[in-house]
Amino acid sequence: MLKKTFDLLVRLISQPAKAWSMLADKQENNNEDFFRSYLYPLFGIVALLSFVGVLLTTPEVRHENQSFNGYLQFALKNCIRLIIITFSGFHLASYILSEVMKKIFNRPEELKLCQRFVGYSSSLIYLLILTRSLFPSLFFLYIFLFYAVYIVWEGAIPYMKMEENDQLKFTLWTGAIVLLTPFLIEIAMVSLMPRLI
Repeated sequence: MLKKTFDLLVRLISQPAKAWSMLADKQENNNEDFFRSYLYPLFGIVALLSFVGVLLTTPEVRHENQSFNGYLQFALKNCIRLIIITFSGFHLASYILSEVMKKIFNRPEELKLCQRFVGYSSSLIYLLILTRSLFPSLFFLYIFLFYAVYIVWEGAIPYMKMEENDQLKFTLWTGAIVLLTPFLIEIAMVSLMPRLI
């Protein structure tokens, strides 16, 4: 199952046009398979590797918290923070996209379709979160976040069945939603729960 998840993740990032066409061909109305075989395993991998990454790559924690329990506590806090950001970012972005589709593009309510699209188009974001957890010094990788907008562009017509003249507008709206939602949730977390960060 993890091999399928990883293969799809790599395909969405390296060949988004082919990946979206493949996903459009097997598109389902039921999200159970999407959650079970793609999104939840991906979130689990991000959470686990963020925990391990903090334990392996954050030497300054050892100086601040002399005991192993303090070190472990810091790693757990980071893991919880990333779980909250990814889960709530996904659900909020899906809901906002569903509303945008209804109000701006005059489409019927399609929350399940929007959930799948947000999950798949956020693949690069999840991969960057995972990479930064393991290699914190590679902060410059966040410049590749803008490639996520290209992934959205490629999926607009085959997967979301947008008209060609709406593709740019859809890409701008969805790209902004996908990129900004996790960032806004992290800002809200810092202000509401400063001790968690």
